Amino acid sequence: MSIHMPTYTQLSDEQKAILEESDYDDNILVVGPPGTGKTVIAMQRAEGLARARKQTINLIMYNQVLEHYTSQWDSAVFQESVDVKTYHKWVARLWRQHKCGGYAPQTEPYKFDWPAIQAEFVRRKVSLGRLVIDEAQDLPVSFYKALGLLAGIGNGQSSFCIVADENQRLEESHNSSIDDIRNAIILAGVPHEYLLCHNYRNTLEIATLAGRFYIGLESGTAELPESHRGQKPRMIGYAKGTNGMADAISRHASNNPTHSVLVVCPTKRLVKSMRNKIEARLSGRSVKAFLSGDKNHVAGELETGHDGSITLLHWCSMKGVEADAVFVPHLEAFDLGGDSTEGEKMRLYVMFSRAREILELQYDHSDKSVAETRLIAMIREIAGDVLEELKL
Repeated sequence: MSIHMPTYTQLSDEQKAILEESDYDDNILVVGPPGTGKTVIAMQRAEGLARARKQTINLIMYNQVLEHYTSQWDSAVFQESVDVKTYHKWVARLWRQHKCGGYAPQTEPYKFDWPAIQAEFVRRKVSLGRLVIDEAQDLPVSFYKALGLLAGIGNGQSSFCIVADENQRLEESHNSSIDDIRNAIILAGVPHEYLLCHNYRNTLEIATLAGRFYIGLESGTAELPESHRGQKPRMIGYAKGTNGMADAISRHASNNPTHSVLVVCPTKRLVKSMRNKIEARLSGRSVKAFLSGDKNHVAGELETGHDGSITLLHWCSMKGVEADAVFVPHLEAFDLGGDSTEGEKMRLYVMFSRAREILELQYDHSDKSVAETRLIAMIREIAGDVLEELKL
């Protein structure tokens, strides 16, 4: 099963402008808030490069779930000539391809030592080729410094397209801001910059809620989709706890069989238990789960975004995906990093903007003290007037 890639005629004017105005040899930076079609631009750019240059194009991103989601798109050229990889897989393969010996150097697990990699690649005259990077804010500044330097190796056969939104960083200290990226790649010259402004994903009501958690970084917020109206997002306390939440999710999936459903869980334990409860209530329906590092819950099994799909993820894996209906169970159990209130708001902004039509926040009301947890109180304070709150 594949996900439909929009045709050129289905793109917005601002999306077409990026694709029409930028030459395939240009280095470009595309910035935009959630729902503005950044991933579509990344994929269209990669496919266009593959057609024009008659070569395989590397499309990379940090998130394993987003890698799988992107690789499902249905264009024949995309499937054959665009190589979708996570950043870690791509670096490891590049190191092996050029016979650099052993494993790509790391400063700590999952943190590549880019100064050491860069020195080896310069010595071997390794070109990074034509590269498209989605959710680019998730990659480290040291990578972009190396990209800026190595872009000159390749005799005109190198270029990059960087697509980013710094408001969707999940880690404040390890990811890159737009300015970080600009400053790091300057050795390759000043990139052509484009800004996406129109929200094509969310209803007005969901976009309004998500916008309350915007923390003011450069990417900005998208224009509100005034003509795309829907129901008010809800925050519901369930007296039956997990069972009540699973009942609500299963009921929605049963009553809306063509809806894609995404369940964003606070813990890995709850990903497993919620999946089992929902699957038991929906006899015959496929319910998929992904847990990083768990061989029984691998990204390759996911059908995220398909009509009728039901997918459960830990909140750390939610980047880049979207669904018709998003449920966030057990709000009282979320620990969104605890580094700062700004960091928590950033993660809620990402979480809420995953929903196209329906957004339901759920918490356990069997213990009456739960309703006063700090995160729930913060959501009430910031966005209580644009939420419908119920206790069932």
